[in-house]
Amino acid sequence: MLEVQFQNITGNGLDQFTKKKTEVILEPAKYRTGTKVLAPYSAIKKSS
Repeated sequence: MLEVQFQNITGNGLDQFTKKKTEVILEPAKYRTGTKVLAPYSAIKKSS
């Protein structure tokens, strides 16, 4: 089983979800393409 997170999504276009640059594999480690999980709205929480 893969743990995947979509990151750097902008706008409402569904075509973003077909591009590898927005899909980050987190687990298992041997398939990992990213290093961290991004929490929703984390940038907003830091700025307030």
